[in-house]
Amino acid sequence: MTEIDWSKCPDAESVPGKMSGAWCLKGTRIRCEDIITQSYGCSPEEIAGPDIYPELDVALVRRILDFAAKR
Repeated sequence: MTEIDWSKCPDAESVPGKMSGAWCLKGTRIRCEDIITQSYGCSPEEIAGPDIYPELDVALVRRILDFAAKR
């Protein structure tokens, strides 16, 4: 996977000491990379569904995937 520069994504943050500084969805401990990996076999609705990340809004998942697709 090509490295994505998440610094321009308003829905992502990297906090030193949190998840080893990995880029995560803002306000969570869910890595952006994990959303991308899940998307290979699941729809945004499934990712934000009860079995994977029920705390996420499907619109957020779509924005993260859209940001990654444009990079």
